[in-house]
Amino acid sequence: NLKKDLPAIRAMQKEIALQVDKTADAAGAVLAAEALKGQKSNIIVGDTYRGEETLRRKEYYLANPSKIPFYQKEMGETKRRDAYIKASKEADKLENELIAFVDGKMYALDEANLELAAKYWAGRVLNDKDTTFEELAVYSINWIGDSNLKNQLMMMIKYYVEQGSIAPLTQEEQQEYDKNKDAAWALLHAGFFDKELDASLSGEDCVNLLARHYAEYNAKNDWDWALIAGHLSSYQAGERILAESKEAVKNNEARRLSLEENERVNACVKKLRDNHPRSGVEI
Repeated sequence: NLKKDLPAIRAMQKEIALQVDKTADAAGAVLAAEALKGQKSNIIVGDTYRGEETLRRKEYYLANPSKIPFYQKEMGETKRRDAYIKASKEADKLENELIAFVDGKMYALDEANLELAAKYWAGRVLNDKDTTFEELAVYSINWIGDSNLKNQLMMMIKYYVEQGSIAPLTQEEQQEYDKNKDAAWALLHAGFFDKELDASLSGEDCVNLLARHYAEYNAKNDWDWALIAGHLSSYQAGERILAESKEAVKNNEARRLSLEENERVNACVKKLRDNHPRSGVEI
């Protein structure tokens, strides 16, 4: 029930965003305090939003040591570590709960769509002839998260292909197949359907957000500018977004985006792409 599931996902995402920032702040305080005392830290800072934000908070506290939580109090070191450990555990717990929630919903959708998906792809092989079973075996690695369902799908496709012919999906079957695919997409991009979030973002907000988004993809995920330009060709203000992205990378301003920022990006994709294939999907 997406009308219930998507608000639940968004609520969990917002709580995770708060806890991740709280974790980064606490970790940054610990790192700064230890650095000021010449101590070696055992806090691992990863190449993630949480890690980058931790380092930003560390630099802030190094420049403003009087603002480090508990800095001037006895037992401050213990309190700082306790705050960091508590926030970190809570953030991890919430992230795992969200993953389990979405995975459960995705499993149900993928399982319900298995037969139609097998017929659809067998039709692509036998009727459209625009792919092969061998190619599908490679592409399928990104289709379904659950390995058992993925194996079942490939076995079913192979069965239909080996029959030598298959009727195209009926109009009703195609509609059901597309509906399930859109529902799965919505579970993974809940911000796209968040009307409150959409209303809070102006066109200018979205240009700036998408510029930061693609700057991250270029600098952190190795997307080249030609690929990014192709993605932006269907956006309003696509050329401006591309120019601002390049400027951010040139100025070494590219950074990882937070979970909540990425959900704003999802909302902006819809706002700046009137022809987005899922703009008309009703949830």
